[in-house]
Amino acid sequence: MISLRLAPLSALAVILGSTSAWADATTGTQNGTAPTDVAAGVTQQKDSGTVLAENKHADDSTAVAVNAGAQFVTGNSRLIAVTGGGKIELRRGDNGFGAALVGNYAEAYTAPVAPATNGTWADTVRNVQGKLRYDRFFGPNFSLFLQVTGTHDAFQATAFRLNVDPGVKYLFVNKEKTKFWGEIGYDFEFDDNYTDNQGYEQAGAGGKVLDTSTVTPPTLPNRPFVIIQTNTMHSARAYLGFRHAFNKEVAISAGLEYLQGFGGSGDGLPNLPAGETDLTVSRVKLDLIRSRLNFDALFTANLGHGLALGAGFTAKYNSNPLPGKESLDTTTTLTLIFTYQAPDKKKDEPKPVCPTEPGPLLQPPAPQTPPYTKTIPGGYVVGGKPGGTEATMLAAIDDKKPAAEIQPVELDAIVWNGDAIDAAGSKDQIKNLAEILKAYPTVQIAITGPQARAEALKAAIEGAGADGKRVAVEPREGKVAVRFTAK
Repeated sequence: MISLRLAPLSALAVILGSTSAWADATTGTQNGTAPTDVAAGVTQQKDSGTVLAENKHADDSTAVAVNAGAQFVTGNSRLIAVTGGGKIELRRGDNGFGAALVGNYAEAYTAPVAPATNGTWADTVRNVQGKLRYDRFFGPNFSLFLQVTGTHDAFQATAFRLNVDPGVKYLFVNKEKTKFWGEIGYDFEFDDNYTDNQGYEQAGAGGKVLDTSTVTPPTLPNRPFVIIQTNTMHSARAYLGFRHAFNKEVAISAGLEYLQGFGGSGDGLPNLPAGETDLTVSRVKLDLIRSRLNFDALFTANLGHGLALGAGFTAKYNSNPLPGKESLDTTTTLTLIFTYQAPDKKKDEPKPVCPTEPGPLLQPPAPQTPPYTKTIPGGYVVGGKPGGTEATMLAAIDDKKPAAEIQPVELDAIVWNGDAIDAAGSKDQIKNLAEILKAYPTVQIAITGPQARAEALKAAIEGAGADGKRVAVEPREGKVAVRFTAK
């Protein structure tokens, strides 16, 4: 069944504009999933409107969204409809909590047909659904969750359905504006089917659901369906979700869910009601290995002052619904949503100064000394024992001597084998040079000496993990020496 729900801004609601029955997001077929979350595209965005909150560690936050409305039609058409919903989301460190509730009710008036003089009022919509969810986040991309959903929908012959869904969630794309994630888990479903005490399946507006099909051998026409009152079902669940914020005002989200049943209880042939035979009733076994596919999409645009407009579409397919029910439901919505998002609670916020108390005295800025560059003759050993020239490496890094007073220092531990570096002492000193570069990002090294040996020493320092861009080679005759420069 297809519906279009519209509302003026003052209603803050989604309202039906037709006298026929409509399917709300809660009237999904035998799946027990939560309704289309028309507020998700609003409350999942931060103040910038572009940062979606899935799995992103944040300070404590609270978000609330509500919608409610009604319609009353008189004259040639008569209709009464009310709808409402709300949700709240809490984030406390690595723990997320959510709750949602949505309900719909409508009655339509059928005009009398001669020779009758009075028409009749009949329910066309009667459903309510609630959801609780807990998420435990482990890093920016992975979380575990537990979701519990309760549903009542008279027109789906569901007196009450309980779904319990544990699972894991992983974000494949986790960017500021774009999120793409998947969920895998298990679904347990308990159904209290809408029947009377003898097992006759009940229609949403009251009375028995009738089987109009013909079978062989011939049976009585319009036989009532008889089903088992309660059943359970175990299913595997997979879900893909996508959200993208085009800018701080406009966002789109979509989700595709697949559930595959693999067993349960209550799929036997129901008992015959007293006084009935298989020629007068249609007994139906429930299918506990059916497949269900659910799709929803939502486009939201912020209007300002806590208001947002959402346009959504939902399709729910059941490979084997209850007898007399359609296998596909679709819902089209146009929704006005009011949201409130509490500011994040920051830790160690400065306390405001009482206006009656004198403020702190302003200190004049400290005099700024111009930056200077100095060359350092060594002086600090990052690893190993100090000794020789290494004992004084980087000792002057904090002194205030001008660069002109500093001279290059010859390396006393470097041992050369031709143009290659050899011996344990050489390796220790090269390691120290590399560690100094890694520990002090403002330090640079200039190597002076014969070009082949200077290049060999630079390659050895790079091989020890240092940034070669901060090592310069200055060819000259004589022994190899090192000059440090720190800014």
